[in-house]
Amino acid sequence: MIRTLLAQVGTADYNREGNKQQPIFQTLQGIVDQLYGIAPSHYTIKHSTGVGSLPLGLWVAILDPDVTSSPTRGVYVVFLFNTERTQVSLSLNQGVTVAPALARERKMTAKQLLRNEAQAVRDLLDADTQGLATKLILGAGDLVSKYEAGNIYARTWELSDLPSDEAIAEEVRRFLDLYTEAVEAKKEALTEELVELPEPESDPAPKVQLREFKPKDDADYRVHIRSTVQKRKRSHETLVGRLGTWASPRGFEPNTRQVHPRDLVLHQQQGPDCLVEVKVFPAGKPHLGLRECIGQLLEYRHFLADPDTILVAALSEYPGPAYVEFLTTLEIATIWPTGPRSWQGCEHARALGLVD
Repeated sequence: MIRTLLAQVGTADYNREGNKQQPIFQTLQGIVDQLYGIAPSHYTIKHSTGVGSLPLGLWVAILDPDVTSSPTRGVYVVFLFNTERTQVSLSLNQGVTVAPALARERKMTAKQLLRNEAQAVRDLLDADTQGLATKLILGAGDLVSKYEAGNIYARTWELSDLPSDEAIAEEVRRFLDLYTEAVEAKKEALTEELVELPEPESDPAPKVQLREFKPKDDADYRVHIRSTVQKRKRSHETLVGRLGTWASPRGFEPNTRQVHPRDLVLHQQQGPDCLVEVKVFPAGKPHLGLRECIGQLLEYRHFLADPDTILVAALSEYPGPAYVEFLTTLEIATIWPTGPRSWQGCEHARALGLVD
């Protein structure tokens, strides 16, 4: 399906003087929907719509919300169509909108800055990049040329000769793994003063009130738990919000107020509360943090809740049957998102009514 949609971008009519109701934008949205089935479900996926005028170069971007909330900044994976719409490149790229201001401070062009940062990341990566290109050719245009300069690695296909759906999906997964490594490489480059990253977006934690479901802002913020400091991520608060919205019409009253340090409590009119711990894992590595999740649930129930409180682990992705079984033996219900608006879970979670 994604193969067909990518090809349709090349054959569809596109008028830059027209409006955003053109069918080509529906095709781009179809690619977004397909990628939600490939990328980690807490990732954000967006397609080009233009600001003011319609874009010369069309794209579909995959964003880790803990890295960036917009393709104008940070590092992300993106499908970039050349201006003639004869080729599409899957690229590990950088936000280009913030580059000019930083480049002026360094007395260089934005393209020079982007090339320098891309090379700094390549020098620090320890990943298999065989078959990937460092040079990207997309066509004429100032913004398009910045995408070319911001490319770290790319894989390009002719739209008339695309690989199979599974081959494209496998390449997307490869780039997402590379994405994870590149983010760590950029952090290392920052400490070595090889590149400069924008400050993370942040908002203070909201005031404590009575029982209420009001997820915290997606922006990073810091909270104090007993003498320690924890940094909560955008994706964490996004999942809390999505779960509360999902659970509410299923007979639960989501509560995020006066429950700190617990992530979420789901109250029921009849039956015990559900104490929920939300964990976001790096792509493809759900085991990281599971021990912490289990420990927190058991500790919070022992010290902060009734003994009959139901424990729920809300994970950012499916952890696999072995871990689901393990959590079940501990009487912990497991749920995970399957898209931006849906959740699945174990039999225990189904029996509770948390999933269908």
